[in-house]
Amino acid sequence: MQTRYAIATATEPDATTVSLPQRRLPPVIEPTLPEHDRIILFIHGSDSRLEEATSLIPKLVRLPDGRPSGFAVLSMDLPGSGYVNPIDHTEVGAWPPAAGSVSTLSFLEKFVLRFVATLSTRLGQPGLVESRIAAVVGGSLGGNLALRLARRRAPWLRNAVAWSPGSVWRAVPDASSAFDRAALEDIAKLQAGITLASFHVGLPEVVPSRDLFFYEVFDLAIPDKTQPEQWYRDDFPAKQQYILNARLDRRETYTPQFRHWHWRVSLEELVWSWQDAQVQDFQSRVLLGAGLADDTPPARIFTNTRKLATELAGTNGDTFFFDRTGHSIHAERAEALAHTILAFLAERAPPSVDGARSEPGWELLLS
Repeated sequence: MQTRYAIATATEPDATTVSLPQRRLPPVIEPTLPEHDRIILFIHGSDSRLEEATSLIPKLVRLPDGRPSGFAVLSMDLPGSGYVNPIDHTEVGAWPPAAGSVSTLSFLEKFVLRFVATLSTRLGQPGLVESRIAAVVGGSLGGNLALRLARRRAPWLRNAVAWSPGSVWRAVPDASSAFDRAALEDIAKLQAGITLASFHVGLPEVVPSRDLFFYEVFDLAIPDKTQPEQWYRDDFPAKQQYILNARLDRRETYTPQFRHWHWRVSLEELVWSWQDAQVQDFQSRVLLGAGLADDTPPARIFTNTRKLATELAGTNGDTFFFDRTGHSIHAERAEALAHTILAFLAERAPPSVDGARSEPGWELLLS
């Protein structure tokens, strides 16, 4: 596979002289890593691309006083998203899948590992990138993948930061939900989502397919808000612009393979659950967080993330929960998130923030 990636640092780039007019492509610039910076590997969310890290990068590579933080941010386009070469989901896993199969999630996890190794080779020093990585971070699908990577024993996977992670819900009843009417209603709706995603994965591409995709993903209320309206808190000033940008991104990169991949990943995220005790075998330190406004049923990501945190009491790590914040913490609260990540990597308490308050069971609540 071929993908794009970016290495963001606090170092000012060298000035580039451009002579016009010219009718040839500019030279390919060979990648370099800052000599001493540690690397934060950013994994974007579903259907997104590496630029999702744009709001967070300046807060991670520089401290509030403007000094370099000593970290660089490495981000890339995931398969099935952005400008990666098209890939059909059946190249990764058979359709229909075997019961409980999560082929695309496993593939994305392995892709991240291969990407890091391949970049080291491209830089001429196998193992170089791995030796410099301080953390793998991401939200939504990116948070899901960060948690999946945190289960691996690779020496360079020391820290994982996951906010608003996918698959924190439970789509099948268990003993705790058997007599909980609200929980059973959520599970029934999640099961309906699994049925819908399964149906769409198998649909061939026809003339109305593109319009139907944008209607269901961007315009259909489920039940009171569209999916993009659930990505940000209601009073986030840039909410409508971010939603429009996301629509335009998908309109540019839409292909039949993209549509199938979207529904296959959605299906697998619904089926998988971090609330299953047998998958909570984390090897890395874990920083887990969510926003209070990201609690729309049936996923209820805030409630389920907090529930997962209680189940991980024996895991080496920490948690954070932000008040007046929705799903996309990296966009809505970039500065607070960056401060929390840097404090976690420094193994110290997060900095105080105006409006912060503590409540039982909450590590941090920022307004």
